Amino acid sequence: MLASNHFETGTSSLEPVFQNDPMVVDLSVSRLPADFDANKLKQIAGSKHVFEATVEEDSMKGICSGAGRIKIRLNHGETSEKVKLNFLREGILVHEHQQDPRKRPVVTGIPREKSKEITNHHYEKQSFLQT
Repeated sequence: MLASNHFETGTSSLEPVFQNDPMVVDLSVSRLPADFDANKLKQIAGSKHVFEATVEEDSMKGICSGAGRIKIRLNHGETSEKVKLNFLREGILVHEHQQDPRKRPVVTGIPREKSKEITNHHYEKQSFLQT
């Protein structure tokens, strides 16, 4: 335990850290310029703790396709409205990221390339478990 306790009051030095839980915000951004990258996305957010920032790129041209995503952990004095306002000032559209409920994760489903080859899924699963 690296925390120190106050001798007279007995309070821990970690108490201010655990008083309020940090909030994680997942934002999708659009209307990004062609020369945009993830570092610029972090700078515009103006938040202290950006733990993931990605910008979609055109694989043929190597430039930004105009969309991106950023995940931010909000600390003391930061709100999601302030972060969204920072993007809107730069002319970038921003909204909360929503997962597609129809999307199946790769872990639970059969990969797409195998799904066309297999006609009897129960037989495939049994043969996989027997090996």
